[in-house]
Amino acid sequence: MSSKLITLALVFSTGCHFAAEGYVAEGRGDVLQDNHHGHEEEEDTSLFDQDHQNGHGPILVDTYTECWRLPEGGYGWYFDATVEHTSGGKYVDQIESVWVDIYFGNRNITFELYDEVTLNYPLDAPGAEIFDYQTMYDDGVWMRSEYENTTALDCNSSTAYDIYTTAYDYEGNYQTVVEYL
Repeated sequence: MSSKLITLALVFSTGCHFAAEGYVAEGRGDVLQDNHHGHEEEEDTSLFDQDHQNGHGPILVDTYTECWRLPEGGYGWYFDATVEHTSGGKYVDQIESVWVDIYFGNRNITFELYDEVTLNYPLDAPGAEIFDYQTMYDDGVWMRSEYENTTALDCNSSTAYDIYTTAYDYEGNYQTVVEYL
């Protein structure tokens, strides 16, 4: 009994929580960036791809995906990306768009993330609380939330999803990060 109490105390003291059914990404750390010299800078299960002409282009600092059970039933999906630019800092006025492409089996679905959006109940995604459920223009955060029944995604399944998040700038440069859920 005491070992169960100690385990529970450790779980709650570390900020971990047990999610509802479905998949939740591993958290908000730096994404993996392969420096093309044969080793990785961060340990992660993400892949990395980029096309930066003359060393300039978007930088995906962090990406996040989750699905969660809605209070009235069903599931919601949430995606966000924190983007900077090699020209210095956030400079998101140089970022043209951010897209999420989700591949599963022989199917795929695509969502454009928004630079300025406020999520509203019931799509106030738990993971968006860190941003107060909104992103303002030019803050470097791009997000989107969707009802599961408007997509081909199934949160409460064993389907494996490959989630490609890609940021583009106006010069055609891009960076892609892949997460596996």
